[in-house]
Amino acid sequence: MKKLCKHIVQTVGIIAIGIIMISGNALATPISGTINFTGTLKLTPTGSTVSTATGIDFIDAYVVGGNEGIYSSISLFAPVTFTNFTFNPPNPVTPLWTLIDNGNTYSFDLYSIVASSSGSFLNLEGTGLLKATGFDDTPGAWLLTTQGSSKVLSFSATSTVPEPGTIVLLGAGLLGLSFYGRRRMRS
Repeated sequence: MKKLCKHIVQTVGIIAIGIIMISGNALATPISGTINFTGTLKLTPTGSTVSTATGIDFIDAYVVGGNEGIYSSISLFAPVTFTNFTFNPPNPVTPLWTLIDNGNTYSFDLYSIVASSSGSFLNLEGTGLLKATGFDDTPGAWLLTTQGSSKVLSFSATSTVPEPGTIVLLGAGLLGLSFYGRRRMRS
């Protein structure tokens, strides 16, 4: 029984050290925040309505207010370059949009598209990968809503990187338990 306890204590100690070492990789800087664009577009093929369109050609786009996180310092009305795309059938678009502001480049690679229309509104949403100068590529979600020829694009970034402080605390706690168990076994 004493050997089993010793083995368990050693295993917990090794796991704790591993978690603390791995947490160094968790100190990555994910992208977080929301960025909003507006502008004009043309539904394709030519003459399409929101219920018959299969794609979008962008005429112009620029940044509007309400941006949060890393996007909060981007200049209002900064021009955005969108890539025209087909959503029926859905195709990945890399990048969907690119923006350069204050020497930093921001972009989004689109991987999934779900299209729906209701009345005079066309809604497109999906997921992809956010990119920004000085940050790690981060999974993100996007939403585009259009009525006729005007569009509003709302983009939300989400991080899947665990919070580093939590990982360090878990590792330190396990390491402390292993030292406590070792000390207890010796006495």
